[in-house]
Amino acid sequence: MAIKTTSNGVNNKNIMKIFFISFLLTSCFLLLALFILSNICYNLILKRKNDLVTAPSVFFAKHNSREVYIRSFDNLLLHSIITENTDRSKWVIVCHGYKSNPIRMEKYADEFYQKGFCILALSARGHFKSGGEYIGMGWHERLDIINWCSYLSGLYPDCRIILFGLSMGGAAVMMASGESLPSNVSAVIEDCGYTSIRAEFAHQMKQRYHLPAFPILNFFALTAKGKTGYNFLRDGMAEQQLKKAKLPMLFIHGGDDDFVPYYMLKTCYNSAGCIKEMLTVPNAAHTEAADVNPRLYWQTVFDFINSNTEINL
Repeated sequence: MAIKTTSNGVNNKNIMKIFFISFLLTSCFLLLALFILSNICYNLILKRKNDLVTAPSVFFAKHNSREVYIRSFDNLLLHSIITENTDRSKWVIVCHGYKSNPIRMEKYADEFYQKGFCILALSARGHFKSGGEYIGMGWHERLDIINWCSYLSGLYPDCRIILFGLSMGGAAVMMASGESLPSNVSAVIEDCGYTSIRAEFAHQMKQRYHLPAFPILNFFALTAKGKTGYNFLRDGMAEQQLKKAKLPMLFIHGGDDDFVPYYMLKTCYNSAGCIKEMLTVPNAAHTEAADVNPRLYWQTVFDFINSNTEINL
């Protein structure tokens, strides 16, 4: 009698085996691709670039400014340019934006100087003449700003200090506002800062590259955490820091800003639990509010300082 055999069971096992191996190889390939992409993101976005070449200083050279250095909480050498005025009791700490430097903040420094302020224009970590191999996007910079406040307080115990930041610098002063600041600090002014590092990165992924935030940002965050010490998925939340803010704050944003989208202005403003004012400059793109309507911009800034601090202008 002939015995009939079937290969269906064997074939099914082979199919499952092939499927499992294919799935495993595909998963490994995707993980490797995400790992490579996250490192590319870090190198492009957060890794320090050589940026010492810049336009010659006009304002700082004219007023015989000097360069000073302090140590950060993690022992980096931090750089600033100081310009003293006749009255040494009024100071503004000027914080530049992403991949910028203090010399590019001269037009803001000049306006404050004309109102009698002394200027401390800082170089953020990972920028210009400050140490650091990465950009903190405002999170670690918030602690550097506090150190600069303490530096000024040590030199001029009775001075009053305004914090002013543009773009990433705006995010940094918002993040600093939620910390315990020296008593010399009187108010905070931010121009076009973002709600959080995570939200800004997600916006750029969608706006510029048409890519989803997940899972790219998650892998990017893991890579960044190992190199910078902070996790931007949970750290660097300006809107959370603002809930702890106690000092008067002025929020400024250009109505046509699509780099740090305009909705972030209202999110930050609504998060702040302090005395606050808000200025929208119509038709102004990112960092252009002071150029589009300088009269409105600076009148609002100095009226805010007059109304909400003990500084007389």
